[in-house]
Amino acid sequence: MDKKLGIIVPYRNRFEHLQEFKQAMVKYLDDNGYTNYTIIVVEQDDAKLFNRGMLCNIGFKEAKKLKCDYVVFHDVDMLPIDVDYSFSDVPIHLATDNVPFESYFGGITLFPSQTFEQINGFSNLYWGWGFEDDDLRYRCVKNNVSFEKYISPQTAESKLPIFNGVDAYAEISNIINYNRSFKIKLDINLDRVVYDVDKQFDIFPILSIKGYDFKLFYNSFNRFYLQLFDKKGNYYDVYSDIVSTSHNTIKIEYDRNENIIKFLVNEKLNTIHLSNSMYNYSNVDKIIIGSDDEKKDFFKGSINEFLLEQNDEIKIHYKNYNIKNYSFTDISGNKNNGELFNVYLDYFKDFKNYYSYVPFRRNSKLLKLKHDDCGFNDGRWRDNNSRWNQLRYNNEVQNGYRDNIEDGLSTLQYQLYAKIKEDKITHLNVGI
Repeated sequence: MDKKLGIIVPYRNRFEHLQEFKQAMVKYLDDNGYTNYTIIVVEQDDAKLFNRGMLCNIGFKEAKKLKCDYVVFHDVDMLPIDVDYSFSDVPIHLATDNVPFESYFGGITLFPSQTFEQINGFSNLYWGWGFEDDDLRYRCVKNNVSFEKYISPQTAESKLPIFNGVDAYAEISNIINYNRSFKIKLDINLDRVVYDVDKQFDIFPILSIKGYDFKLFYNSFNRFYLQLFDKKGNYYDVYSDIVSTSHNTIKIEYDRNENIIKFLVNEKLNTIHLSNSMYNYSNVDKIIIGSDDEKKDFFKGSINEFLLEQNDEIKIHYKNYNIKNYSFTDISGNKNNGELFNVYLDYFKDFKNYYSYVPFRRNSKLLKLKHDDCGFNDGRWRDNNSRWNQLRYNNEVQNGYRDNIEDGLSTLQYQLYAKIKEDKITHLNVGI
């Protein structure tokens, strides 16, 4: 029996996009042999912030009335060029021609109707931009829905230096000659953190040098950042792609001759081209590991390895199992030991990282209509409500305070203002 497809489109204030979408989608489905389908556009009024999850839930309720066997939640600015909308008995991510990170679950997502009911649909509590799709992935995990893979953490067989994220840090001698090329390598484990509700974003310093700050840190955008200055005081920064694993390797390689800095996170390269040579940080005695020079922010996790190389010679090398007398013990033979403060030795405790669940995917090709970016921009959220969504998901959902998944389809409330049906397209105007 031919399974009935429901395309659900959450929508507000993008009239031209919607007209292009409806025309393109109907033509694509008809041209590719889909006959048993319906398109449900759910338009939210302007009374409150946009709520994509709730609109998707409303669309699903309509799809159930129309006896759809499976649904595809579809952003209005993504037009199909080559997309497989056929039935699957597991959720499938379809917006795959430019995936920003491995566990990404947004844009276009297919669900069997039974599975979507099993997880109680989307949460209704994410207003504005972001995190409703992360919450959706979490709901799938909690309900034992199948994923393509789980990226397992690397378990260390030895005790590691654990930085508690509160007051732990280390200091090492700043022996780098900044007038020459050098390489720094770090191997770390990120621990689960609670974000600060009084901040717009969180910083977890990994390596800091005072002055015109040279700083490597992880932040609440799930990215690693490198910040530094050149000798004329010009500022530079670079950041990694979103990382979805606890264990990460980081390399910083400065080429003095070319004035280039290579920043590699898990072997993925980003490059900074300096206008001048790097600022000379040699007047600072110490490099701080796990905090900043003011001891305001702290890293939470383990520093498994630190390696400094210059002139093709290893100058400093710390490794997890070489810690004696409560200090990083330099195994390079140069006796550049590092002093630890409030760091303790223990086995790194693995935790369930919901960003490590990778959904099943089908290759797709899409035409993406232009629109203003609503999310991450210039190192911060465009909309403060995205921060509140982030705080809710990270601090409450991922840490288990909402394990019952009490909101969703079962608690959905809305006002239907109008319902217009034209051929295979149903347009709902709703207030929420």
